[in-house]
Amino acid sequence: MIVAGLGNPGPRYAMNRHNVGFLFLDHLVEKLGAGEPFRFKSSFDAEVAEVRLEGERHWLVKPQAYMNLSGGPVSRVASYYKVKPSDVVAVYDDVALPFGSIRVRPGGSAGGHKGMISIIEQLGTDEFPRIRIGIAQTVERKKSLAGYVLDDFDAAERQGLPAVLDQATEALGMVAAQDMAKAMAKFNKRVAARADDAPQDADQPQR
Repeated sequence: MIVAGLGNPGPRYAMNRHNVGFLFLDHLVEKLGAGEPFRFKSSFDAEVAEVRLEGERHWLVKPQAYMNLSGGPVSRVASYYKVKPSDVVAVYDDVALPFGSIRVRPGGSAGGHKGMISIIEQLGTDEFPRIRIGIAQTVERKKSLAGYVLDDFDAAERQGLPAVLDQATEALGMVAAQDMAKAMAKFNKRVAARADDAPQDADQPQR
């Protein structure tokens, strides 16, 4: 299985809300006690780590192209390791879900997320699992959507982020164990973001 966490490369974006996919992979590695095994592979244009999850061999992938080119690195890793698209799990931000919530899906549209659009185009299918991590605030937002997602998590969010990433880690364990129904039943609670947040089928600004 490949777990592709989506984000933008470089220190400028490291703690952006839009980079929660990268932050998830770092959290997962720490939970697994694997140290810092990510290595940049120029042939993939990605940082890749090999881990064991549920007793199986898996690859964690951080595409090092910008968000809207995520599909190339992910598809190259999948091709090299002979991983079929249905065994690629994408983990990424969702501005239409409140911070603190996650959603698990077995497949479906990109919902306007350009990183997902790229992956779907490169894999040639949208039938692969994904874990969406909510980043929307339920209070008044003063910045534009672009400014908001490319801003760093604030102090309160940083404090709560480990618990959110723990939930996503648990969900990934269920997905890896092929228990998608259990994951969806546990984590797909109906929650509403702000009314003026972009719906999931609206475009999100990417780098």
